[in-house]
Amino acid sequence: MVNISRLIFNEWENELPLSLVTKHSRRQFIQRLTHLSVFAAGLPVIIKTKSVRAADCSPDLIKTNEPWQTIIAVQNHLFPAGPKSPGAIEIKAAEYLQIILAAPDMDPEECQFIINGPQRINALATEMYQKKFIALEDGAREKVLRRIEKNMAGRNWLISILSYLFEALLSDPVYGGNPAGIGWQWLNHQPGYPRPPQNKKYWMLK
Repeated sequence: MVNISRLIFNEWENELPLSLVTKHSRRQFIQRLTHLSVFAAGLPVIIKTKSVRAADCSPDLIKTNEPWQTIIAVQNHLFPAGPKSPGAIEIKAAEYLQIILAAPDMDPEECQFIINGPQRINALATEMYQKKFIALEDGAREKVLRRIEKNMAGRNWLISILSYLFEALLSDPVYGGNPAGIGWQWLNHQPGYPRPPQNKKYWMLK
């Protein structure tokens, strides 16, 4: 009998960029040192590559399409809104991620890895529950993500989604997330000044 999940994970690991693993190791080290308040709040923390065209990662703003349906469902599961706290929807995490993936300095291999993730997640969800991820209840979604977390590629995909969630929460609204500084207000954070105007986003200054 064919082990479908093993095939899924083997294929996924072949797409995992080594540069992404290195970046996540660096981010985790920095996060441990700084004790970011978002982690203190108890939020869940959970090599070969192929060349891709930058056009493959242009943002799809129709969020009813895949892969964005699944990405948004994962974001909402990892970062749900609370009675007094914003969630992935409120901080516009999907909009932020779309803009960052389309930024001129985005690594196309990392972008393709993120965009391809929902295919693997839905394949695993279908194997486990005969449904796509977006059709699952919260408990089943959690089990799928926990299964993914045990695999190197899956773990790095989840870390990527979480990292960009936190960026959307804390970055200047000029980059598409954190509308009206909702994340800053929640964390009682005072942003630095001067803030960047639309024509001076960081990738425009390089």
